[in-house]
Amino acid sequence: MFLLFLHSYSLGGGTYTGIEAVSTGLPIMREPRVYTAKRTMVYMAISLALTASGLLVCYLLWHVQPTPNKTLNAILFEKVAAGLPGGQLFVILTLLSEDCYSVVAAQAGFIGGPRVLANMAVDSWFPHRFTALSDRLTTGNGVLMMSGASLLALLYTRGDVSHLVVMYSINVF
Repeated sequence: MFLLFLHSYSLGGGTYTGIEAVSTGLPIMREPRVYTAKRTMVYMAISLALTASGLLVCYLLWHVQPTPNKTLNAILFEKVAAGLPGGQLFVILTLLSEDCYSVVAAQAGFIGGPRVLANMAVDSWFPHRFTALSDRLTTGNGVLMMSGASLLALLYTRGDVSHLVVMYSINVF
């Protein structure tokens, strides 16, 4: 189990996206901002720990083994729902809700991305015109640039998740 945790951590790092979203979103948080951010981080840590450890325990209890072209969660929910009336619908709805969650999580990056772009422009990593965070160039075109870069990365890796996850974790840090 310990080695599984280490392997998951080395491939992931996606949880740091939430931490980054909270830290870059600090200016838009409700007062007292620091207290609100700390409380948000505690809630994120608890929910992540419960979710990750719960899934790992379920994988062990249901003897989930990797299968080509399926995620471990898909295999787990198929095993859990096997023999239940409406089990296939349960699996589809569960996997659809996971997809919706991923879209919401990606939006945090697209909302916070222009702020990062503006900070990078201050340090001369991007044209200085991008420093105007309220400017349409930074927000609108920044999101378009990130979308284009994401599409290029997807095409370059041919959708290979093992490469995309490593690239994602590196970029999150």
